[in-house]
Amino acid sequence: MKKLTTLVLVFFIFATASSQCLPDGINFTTQEQIDSFQTDYPGCTEILGDVVINGDDISNLTGLNTINTFNGNLIVGGYSNGNNPLLTNLNGLDNLVTINGNLEIIQSHSLISLTGFENLTSIGNVLRLQNNFSLTDISSLSSITAIGADINIYGNISLESLTGLEGITKINGKIKIDFNDALINLSGLQNIDSVQGVFWLQLNESLSSLQALSNLVYVESLSISTNNSLVNLSGLEGLTSIDGYISVIQNSGLLSLTGLENIDSIGKSLYIQSNNSLPNLTGLEKIGIISERLWITNNDVLATISGLDSLSILGGELLIQNNAYLQTIGQIGSITETGGWLEIYGNTSLLDLSGLENITTIGAGLKISNNDNLQSIAGVENINSITGPLIISWNNNLNDISALLNTTSIDGIIWITDNLMLTSLFGLDNIDAESISELYIYTNPNLETCEVQSICDYLSIPNGVVEINDNADGCNNQDEVEYACETVSINNFTHESELSIYPNPFTTSTTISYNLQKPTTVQISIFNHLGKQVEVIQQNQSTGKQQITWDATGQPSGVYYFRMQAGEQVATGKLLLVK
Repeated sequence: MKKLTTLVLVFFIFATASSQCLPDGINFTTQEQIDSFQTDYPGCTEILGDVVINGDDISNLTGLNTINTFNGNLIVGGYSNGNNPLLTNLNGLDNLVTINGNLEIIQSHSLISLTGFENLTSIGNVLRLQNNFSLTDISSLSSITAIGADINIYGNISLESLTGLEGITKINGKIKIDFNDALINLSGLQNIDSVQGVFWLQLNESLSSLQALSNLVYVESLSISTNNSLVNLSGLEGLTSIDGYISVIQNSGLLSLTGLENIDSIGKSLYIQSNNSLPNLTGLEKIGIISERLWITNNDVLATISGLDSLSILGGELLIQNNAYLQTIGQIGSITETGGWLEIYGNTSLLDLSGLENITTIGAGLKISNNDNLQSIAGVENINSITGPLIISWNNNLNDISALLNTTSIDGIIWITDNLMLTSLFGLDNIDAESISELYIYTNPNLETCEVQSICDYLSIPNGVVEINDNADGCNNQDEVEYACETVSINNFTHESELSIYPNPFTTSTTISYNLQKPTTVQISIFNHLGKQVEVIQQNQSTGKQQITWDATGQPSGVYYFRMQAGEQVATGKLLLVK
């Protein structure tokens, strides 16, 4: 009995040892190697190291039909062209149950299906199916219930369906579905409820539906780009928050963002870019928080940015750029500040900045540039602080920047250049000169009034570069502006006591009193809080004490601003109408 037990034990040890082989892996490059595998490695059912199958004459894998486990990676093909030209399926791997490393099938251009993987249940790390040009069917993966990390299905131009991945419910890494030209829908992914990394859907030319993703309730980030047959994002309604970013870029047929309507927060950024058929942002109504950037750029038919109705917090930059058809920004939720830049750039149909009225603070710079039809910047009248440069340039029809009258500080450069129709810097009056680091005013051919208080104060004690040139007479160089500044003060017409406003606040009318050194024409322009001119009073007056009364009957209560010019003297101020 003791002898029999010893014999059984020896046999068990031998059988166990012989079931594993090749701790350093193997590279199969010929059919002969495949065919002689069971002779060369008798009893081997588990290969410990990495396995590569890539050979010009390999046509079947029958010789590997004893294998049930690859403990390392299994790589079929490689990154050179013309891999496995005779291999059309994977028959011979029928007993394979487990791959503890990656399963990578790469550039095996003759492979039509994955037949042979019917019993495969788990992949320990990455599933990569890449650039297999003839692959049409992956249904043989239907027994897989677990993939340890990423799924990458890329460049399989004949693949029409992802049927075969139904057993997967959770992706522990990212999933990338890219460059699969024949892929029409995502059938096969219908049981996935979470993706712990980025979900990439890119450059799938025929993809027209995301409905198969209806069980998806979590992705870390979502990137949908250059899927030109996609018309909406229906199927993503299960998503309520995104920890990372959402990127919807270059989907030329996209008509609606429907599908994103239940998302209420984005942990990083939202990018809506280059979707040339997208008319509005319907579908984003519930988003209340974007912790980093909001970029809305290069959407050719986007008419309004309305749709972000609930947005209350924007932690980074707001970029509205190169939306050629955008005529009005529309209300951007209730945000009162941006954590980064506010940039309005290259929107050639935009007439004003209405929709930005709630913003009071900009966390970096304000840039308004290259908006060819922009006539005024009405909409920014409540901005009081800019924590960076103020740049207004290349706006060919801009003639009024008075909406900036409430801005009292910046933190950097003032850059006013190449605005062909701008005649006055009225609007910059109340900026603290000590918050200005450099001053650039040039190539504004009609700009003749630069002697506003902030500019004058800065020129009296400049602490950085000053460049003033190629504007109209009166603002054509620094000397001209400094000369004009000698007669200008917001508190001081000629002498401090010679300009007064009473009553202020007022209920029906107020009187501005002053002293004239010589007969002249006096013009007072009144602007509302939006920077819109509501009245102009002009009188020819003689030397001495004079006054003009503004009757505000018919005007609503609120803050108003006046600009008074008497010859070369200019004064500005604030009026408060209370009814």
